[in-house]
Amino acid sequence: MSRSLGSFLSFLALLAVISAVGIWWMGSSVVTIAVDEERRTQPYYLLHLLKQSGGGAAAGAYFRKFSELAREEEGQLLWRGALAQLYTGRLADEYQDVSLFEFVRGGDLVQMLTSASYRTLTESSDPVLLGSGVAPHIQAGDQTLLVWLLEASTEEPDRSLALEGLSTTLSTHEGQIIWMTPVDVVAGEVVWSHLLLLGFPTPDLAQNWTLDPATATERALLKRFFVNEALLRLQ
Repeated sequence: MSRSLGSFLSFLALLAVISAVGIWWMGSSVVTIAVDEERRTQPYYLLHLLKQSGGGAAAGAYFRKFSELAREEEGQLLWRGALAQLYTGRLADEYQDVSLFEFVRGGDLVQMLTSASYRTLTESSDPVLLGSGVAPHIQAGDQTLLVWLLEASTEEPDRSLALEGLSTTLSTHEGQIIWMTPVDVVAGEVVWSHLLLLGFPTPDLAQNWTLDPATATERALLKRFFVNEALLRLQ
């Protein structure tokens, strides 16, 4: 084996070790954001879900610190809501605090997540962070929001077309899709692969949509594409 080939193979081995260590330390999604030029340099959106197990005061202090760390990396809070009702899902899906942050660049988020301050902050909080480079269509404003978390099946059908079938039932109840995107699991032991953020003018209209038999039919059809779900109404 030539010296140059040996050096090249050694470099590849070192690169593999560095990548493995990075994935172990930061997680595969964070590493992907860091090495993917488009995600690293373009705006990135982060859905932050928290159970507030430490109580209201502790959760408030945590959130203020998280927001401060985000601002230090050019991140801003777009909206924040509290859980009003869990329509479908498990006890583990009862996220009492849900918020959406926008970062100017995905690399700024990576910078925050790899900081000592973030590590210290999340030692006992265990937030779930879901990210996407896809921007929400509009600001949420004063609407009643439904957060719909979905786990994709192992099949590879066109899930976007299936989700767009909801538009008719939504419009019947004055609802709209604010955000529909695949998501990266940036932090947390969860299996979610897709996210919908739905907006309604009032809580009653949101409730009526969930009870509509046509909605039940559309959601039943989605079971071919998604094997697990959690649907949360925020206030």
